[in-house]
Amino acid sequence: MDNNTVLFVLLTCLVVSDSVQGTLQLSANVPENAHAGETVTSVQSAIGEGREELRCKIVAGDKNRRFLVTECVIQVARPLDFGVDPSYNLTVNVTRSSGNPEQLYVDVQVQDVEGYPPVYNDTCEMPTRTAWGNSGDLNVDMKWTVKGMSMNIGEVFFSNHFYYNPNSVKDQVSTRVYSDNNNCLVQFVWKPMNGDDITFINSLWSTSIERPCLNCSGSTDGASVLQFEVLHSSTGFTPSSSGSCYTGPIPQTDRQFIFGGSLTISSMKRNLFTCDLPDNISVSLIPHGNGRDIIPLLVEFDAQPVGCPPNKYGVLCDQNCTCENGARCHGLNGACKCQPGWQGVVCDIPYSTVVIIETPGDSRRIYISGTVTLHCKVFHLTADRMMWTFPNKTEKWLQGAQEDRISRALEELRRLRIAHGDVAARNVLVSGDDVAKLADFGLAHDVYTETTYVPAVNDDVDELLPLKWMALESLESREFTCESDTWSFGVLLWEIAAFGEEPSYQRQRQLSCPKLVGLLRQGVRLDRPPGCPDKLYDVMKSCWREEPSARPEPAELEQKLTECCQELDPLLAVDI
Repeated sequence: MDNNTVLFVLLTCLVVSDSVQGTLQLSANVPENAHAGETVTSVQSAIGEGREELRCKIVAGDKNRRFLVTECVIQVARPLDFGVDPSYNLTVNVTRSSGNPEQLYVDVQVQDVEGYPPVYNDTCEMPTRTAWGNSGDLNVDMKWTVKGMSMNIGEVFFSNHFYYNPNSVKDQVSTRVYSDNNNCLVQFVWKPMNGDDITFINSLWSTSIERPCLNCSGSTDGASVLQFEVLHSSTGFTPSSSGSCYTGPIPQTDRQFIFGGSLTISSMKRNLFTCDLPDNISVSLIPHGNGRDIIPLLVEFDAQPVGCPPNKYGVLCDQNCTCENGARCHGLNGACKCQPGWQGVVCDIPYSTVVIIETPGDSRRIYISGTVTLHCKVFHLTADRMMWTFPNKTEKWLQGAQEDRISRALEELRRLRIAHGDVAARNVLVSGDDVAKLADFGLAHDVYTETTYVPAVNDDVDELLPLKWMALESLESREFTCESDTWSFGVLLWEIAAFGEEPSYQRQRQLSCPKLVGLLRQGVRLDRPPGCPDKLYDVMKSCWREEPSARPEPAELEQKLTECCQELDPLLAVDI
């Protein structure tokens, strides 16, 4: 076969291959954080230069409309998300002026970008405000307090709010804030502009060179930390290698000093930061034009998150939220928390799902005696029929009412001749295998209402007592026995039957000790909870007999409760 024949065969194969795979192919890469309007690729480069005028249209492969074509240039139209769609296979119809259409296949690969998209961190979720706070347009009201000694006048005290006004040119020039992507870290830079501020920063620099970073720990928890340091132009504003705490960007400035710091927010509660001051520190403060050299003894920062106005985010509330379809915008970094059925950076990409929505949605508002409404909803999906089943029916939920296990604990305490003194539902621990155990959480009164543990003054001794759980004789003598534990066990049974309601005598939630003793002496007892079987209420009343020796022993209680459970079994076994 001569060379001309070989060349003819090769050209024939190329033409056949091209007619099978499509006329034209093109590939392109685009970062997922590309802005709308950014160019992905040009169709002209695939068609070739010098050809007639072209008209281009995307006809397939762009199901969520992430791209558009302008003058045959493919551009980003909507935010991309590598985690949702890492690639697109676009089909573009290319029509020449002669009217002959061609198809162009464009393979677009979305590049994963580190730190993008921003992460919605519930820990530092911000509220929404409707007016400026004490710190102007900052999303945190920040107040500083300094207590110290002055050589001329002795003890001094200064306190004021940091204030940011977005309409002030000075504030815009002097303040820079950078929010970290996902760990609730805020870094800030302040450039002193007036003479008083420069004097203060200069004095702070001269006394903190050996220990540049000042640490201030929060009062709410150990994770909230405020740190700051002074950076000098002589070092190129580079933080020192040892003990430095500012790692954020350094803005362009003609200042001699800049003040850099960071704030880690681990709670949206109000936080009081107390600073750990170095030895021999002295600063110059000029309040109201009167210069004073101060030896600070205490430096505190009071931080109260207040959030930004609607559709704004950032520490300076200077960024616009882009979240769509009812998504919540994070107050620090603008990350979007999508509603069910939506995904993507700004929650504009639909996805098919079935979810259970509970009302109230905040689990902190759901109590054992409250009502929770569950709705099964379909998003972006056609459903003819839905079935909702409980894998374990309701048996697991009902295993919590195991009063007989607690009576066994009382029996063991009686054998050991130990009086518990605070038998109540709040002191029952349910293990992972659904075994109820009687415990003693000594600090339980810290997390219960003020009506649970009531102060009682007796012989100049002020103590907190669980009055409504205490036996009559214990209220009068402050003595606890195994028989008084039996009384308290009856109240525990009442709590279970009342689905966690707080005990109340004659609908009075808070009673003094003398008044409660008077009611009990008159024979008043806790009313039968609604729906409580008579036999179970009889067990409760037997625990509340006035004479301690007449109350049932733990073994008898266990037997009676077992009988009650056997009678209730047919009711508990009904499927719902």
